[in-house]
Amino acid sequence: MKQNNELMIHRMSSELEKQSQDPNYSDSMIKHSMQLSDSAFRKFKKLAKLELEKRIEIRKEAIHKVIEEETIEAVRSGLRTDLEIEVQLCKIAFGEMDVYESTSTPEGFIDFKRKPSPQEMIQAIKEIWKKRGTYAAEKIDANINEFKITLNL
Repeated sequence: MKQNNELMIHRMSSELEKQSQDPNYSDSMIKHSMQLSDSAFRKFKKLAKLELEKRIEIRKEAIHKVIEEETIEAVRSGLRTDLEIEVQLCKIAFGEMDVYESTSTPEGFIDFKRKPSPQEMIQAIKEIWKKRGTYAAEKIDANINEFKITLNL
């Protein structure tokens, strides 16, 4: 008898879960599909709600645990702070960091390292300025336009 009640509670909690997803699925439909009397329905519904709350809590904990594990893995695999990114950009801008490239040849891929090109160095400087929220050249031009230069000849 106890197992039968547990099965009814389990089934009722599944039906209540369906009801939470479908607003047209009413209590009377659940009661009719499970072939329960009014008193039995009320009794099982209270217990099924508790069971459903436990299920929801278990799901939330599982989701939280997965998100936490994925976040830790992302941090370990290479999420970088702004300071680390800026250090790498500075190394590229000054030509101190090697660039790794691979080229396809008829014999296969060839990997090699080289120093950054002048264009890559300029691009790194632009990125540094962008990260700092300013383009120094634009600021200088704005300041020069404000001054009036007069020559006494």
